[in-house]
Amino acid sequence: MKTNTTYKIISKYRTELMGFAIIWIFLLHARITFPHASLFYPLKFFKNVGFGGVYMFFFLSGFGLFYAIKNNKYLLSEFYYRRFLRILPIYWLAISIDLIVRFSCGESFTLSSIIFRFSTISFWINLDGFDWYIPVLIVFYILFPLFYIIFDKSSNKKNIILYIIIISLLFCLTVIILNLNYLLPLTLTISIFFVGAYVGHLSMGSGKRITQKQIAINSITLIGSIIVLYSFTELFSLKVSFTYGLLGYPFIIGTFPLCLLFSIAVSKIETNNNYVCKIYHKIRWLLLFCGVHSLEIYLLHQIVFYLGHKFSSTGLLKEAAASSINQGRIIEFLIYFIITLILAILLKKSSLILQKIIIAIVSGVQGRATPERL
Repeated sequence: MKTNTTYKIISKYRTELMGFAIIWIFLLHARITFPHASLFYPLKFFKNVGFGGVYMFFFLSGFGLFYAIKNNKYLLSEFYYRRFLRILPIYWLAISIDLIVRFSCGESFTLSSIIFRFSTISFWINLDGFDWYIPVLIVFYILFPLFYIIFDKSSNKKNIILYIIIISLLFCLTVIILNLNYLLPLTLTISIFFVGAYVGHLSMGSGKRITQKQIAINSITLIGSIIVLYSFTELFSLKVSFTYGLLGYPFIIGTFPLCLLFSIAVSKIETNNNYVCKIYHKIRWLLLFCGVHSLEIYLLHQIVFYLGHKFSSTGLLKEAAASSINQGRIIEFLIYFIITLILAILLKKSSLILQKIIIAIVSGVQGRATPERL
C-alpha cells in the first residue's frame, strides 16, 4: 500500500534533522552521567553514540549538494567557489578563536602547526588538529562534480551507489591494515555521503510514493543497525571500537532510515492535534535554530567545553556517583549550550562579513576561468 509520502519529506525537514543532529553531538560531549539502573540504559546509549549526528550531517550534505548541483547547473569553477565560500571562512574564524583560547590557557603552537590547521593538512598527516569533519567534507566537495557526471549519465544508478559502498568498505580495511586508522572518519563516511546524494536524486524524481513496505523495511533496517551498534558497545572497549571503526559501520545502513523515519514521524506529529504535537511545537523553534546554525554550533561547541572545563567550578566537579544523575553536570550542559548558541549567532554574522570581503576581492579579479557547465 502506498502512502502520501515521498523522499522529498527529507528535504522538507532537513533543517529540523540538522538541528536534531547537532544537539545529539552536543550531548555526546557533555559530561552528564547516568545511573547504572536499566531504566537509564537507553539514555546512556543514546548519549554515547552521539557521533551519529555527524553521520547525519554527511548524509544531509550529500542530499543537499545533489539538489544544489541539479537545480543550478553550475560552472565547475562556480560550484567550487560557492562550496568553499560557504565553509572555509567560517572554518578559519573558528580555528582563530580556538587558537586564541588555547594561547590564553597557556598552550603554544609552532607556525607550521598553525598553517597545518588552517589548511586542514593536520588531519591528513595525523597531527593534533582542530577538526576532521571539514577536511573530509572538502574532499567530498572536490569529488562530487565527477560523481555527478558519472551518476547523471548512468542508466543503473543503484549499482553506482553499491560500488561506492563496496569501495568504502575496502578503503576501511586498507587503512586498518596500513595502520592509518585516523583516516577511518573519511572511509566510513564515503558511503553515507553518496547515499545521501542518491536519496537526493530520488527525491527529485517523479514523486513516486513511498510504500508501507518500504517504511517497514527501513524500520527493520534502523532497528537492526541499533542492535548491532548496541552489541558493539557492549562487546568491545571504546579503544577497540574506535581503532577499527566498529561504531561507524552500523550507521552506513542506519543513517538513511533514521533521517527518513524521523521526517515521517515529525510529519505525523504535525498533523495530529494531541499532547505530543503541542510539545513538539514548543521545541520546534530550537530544532530550527540549531539546524540553521548547525555548522557554527559544531565548530564552536568543543571550544566552549574546553574553556568551560578549564575555568568553571562546575567543570571541575568530580564525576557523579553511579547511583544518581549529576545535576551539576546538567546545569553545566545547559549553560554551555546557551553560550554556544549565542556565540553561533555572532560567528555566523562574522563569517557573512568575511564572505562579503572575499566576494568583493574575487569580483575585482579579472579573467576568471569559465569552463563548461556541469
